[in-house]
Amino acid sequence: MALYHKYRPQTFDDVIAQTHIVQTLSNQIKTDKVSHAYLFSGPRGVGKTTTARILAKSLNCTVKKAGEIEPCNECQSCEEIRRRQCQTKYHRKFTVQTYSLQIQNFHHR
Repeated sequence: MALYHKYRPQTFDDVIAQTHIVQTLSNQIKTDKVSHAYLFSGPRGVGKTTTARILAKSLNCTVKKAGEIEPCNECQSCEEIRRRQCQTKYHRKFTVQTYSLQIQNFHHR
């Protein structure tokens, strides 16, 4: 098992060097104004998959109370996402000269 699988952060507090992304997602979860889709882009190793998994756990957590941001990491939903047993679809977008994770919200007019 690769180290990035074994030591993958499990909460937003564990994510480092992406405070602007964590803050944006946390505010959206806290105010219950989550977009219908997110596009995570950036070079390998900046935390795209990790952040997406934590966001998925936080939004699908069955134990988390309203207003809380962090997932419980113990309910069935959190456990399935942690173990990568849920069905996922991967969409890749390659970018050049990007050194941090970027989130873009697309609004339909």
